[in-house]
Amino acid sequence: YEATVLGSTKPKNVDISVIDPENGPLMLIGVRSQMSSVGKNVLTYYEGIVGECLSLQDRFPMATHGYIYLHPRTSIKAGKERETIDHPRYAQMYAAVTGREGAAYKSLRGIFDEFAYMVVDFEQDPPQLHDEIVRRAVQDRDMSINTFIERLIAKFNARTLFWDVFV
Repeated sequence: YEATVLGSTKPKNVDISVIDPENGPLMLIGVRSQMSSVGKNVLTYYEGIVGECLSLQDRFPMATHGYIYLHPRTSIKAGKERETIDHPRYAQMYAAVTGREGAAYKSLRGIFDEFAYMVVDFEQDPPQLHDEIVRRAVQDRDMSINTFIERLIAKFNARTLFWDVFV
C-alpha cells in the first residue's frame, strides 16, 4: 500500500516508505514510469516530481528522499514507433536534481538524495535494462536501479550515526 503523508501543502501518496511510528518518515521513495508521449510530457512530469520533493522535504527535511523513473528505450506506442526519446538529456535532467549532500542537507529543497533512471528495452524477452545509456550521459553519478537501495541506506546511515535502523 502507498503511504499517505502530509506534505507542506497537501497529503501525498508515497509509493515506498519507511516510517517510524514515533519519529515519522525515515525514507520516502517515489516511483514513476512514463511509457508513451515521453518527449511531449517529460518536462511536466519533471516539474511535478521536483515539486513533490520540495513539499515532502519542507515537512520532513531529515528523511532520505529517493526517486525511481522508468522510460522505454524506444517508443512503444502504436503509430509512434519512430518517435525518438532523448535518454541522455533526461538522464542529465534527473542528475541535476540529485545529490542532497553535506552538512547543510536539511536546508536543501527540491534535490533528491538518490535517483534511479531506468531505460528499458521492452522489445527484448525478457525486457532488458540499459544502464550504459545513463552512465554515458552522467559519468559522475551512479543512477542505476541495481545500487539504488544500497545508496539510500548508506546515505541514511551516514546521517544518523547513532541510530541503528538499517544495520
